Amino acid sequence: TYTLTDGTEELTLTVTVIVSPRNDPPDLTVVSAGTVDEGTVGATVGFVDVFDVDGDTFSVSLSGSIASSLAFDADSGTIITIEPLDYETSPGHSIFVRATDSNGASAVRALTFLVADVNEAPSLAESTLTGSIDGEPGDVLGSVSATDPDGDVLQFAIEDSPPGLVQIDGSTGEVRLTGNIPNQPTTVPIVVTATDPGGLVAKATILVDFVDITAPSGDLLISPDTVYESFGDGCSLGNTKVSAEANVSDTSGVTSVVITWTTDSPEGPIENSKEMAFVKGDLWVATLEFGPDTVDKDTGSVGVPLTFSVTDAYGNVASAVLVVTVVDCPG
Repeated sequence: TYTLTDGTEELTLTVTVIVSPRNDPPDLTVVSAGTVDEGTVGATVGFVDVFDVDGDTFSVSLSGSIASSLAFDADSGTIITIEPLDYETSPGHSIFVRATDSNGASAVRALTFLVADVNEAPSLAESTLTGSIDGEPGDVLGSVSATDPDGDVLQFAIEDSPPGLVQIDGSTGEVRLTGNIPNQPTTVPIVVTATDPGGLVAKATILVDFVDITAPSGDLLISPDTVYESFGDGCSLGNTKVSAEANVSDTSGVTSVVITWTTDSPEGPIENSKEMAFVKGDLWVATLEFGPDTVDKDTGSVGVPLTFSVTDAYGNVASAVLVVTVVDCPG
């Protein structure tokens, strides 16, 4: 209402003002919790307060590189960790908090907080070391492997082992034989620990696989040691077949005996092989023949080295060479 006067008369007017409603963004306040311990879930990293002057409902969302590791708890008005954070990865983080009302208006605030370093336990990998039943005290079996999230220097120790069998270097994790070595192939478990400076301990069972790493041994025989080359149906001048025998043994068992030799051809050297057949006990046998290209016609005969390779159950191989003389068979 307006009143106008000239000192003598007054005029009163009424003016109506219509205020149109306008949607206002929410009033968003975000306060950092300061610091959160690494490795914790459910820890509070910030506090959120939202007021909407229009009385609209609203939602809160998070964005940023670690937003997926955090969540807004509407009941408490806090932002909490839903995945553990790692100090060694990053000692601090920043995210954006957005409050959006039901009409689409929004407000954004930044939230920054720190991650506190907490001593974390090391980890020790289970593994298998290999030793020989013919080993000697001082032989190195290998090293155990451990890691520490904080990069701490670890101290290794043997917690459980057959008496006098092994020792470990506390600084490097190298394991050595000390005595009481088994005389037959076997697997022995030992328990190893890795301790960080804060006293946190990792423990693992390490298997020591004692194997026979000596090569197989025995006797080899070929009979006769001179034969004619064969055209497929023998040679009219004499015998073309060589009988080979291997009497070989190993404490872990022999798994195969193979004979190999090389012959020349117009196209170049040809590699030949023959798997010997197991008979019984330590006996393996095979029969060999040599084709018509084995002997150069100008020389009349050639000595062919036969390499016998004996393999045991642990992959150890012993090799020996016997020579057979092959004589030309005129075709």
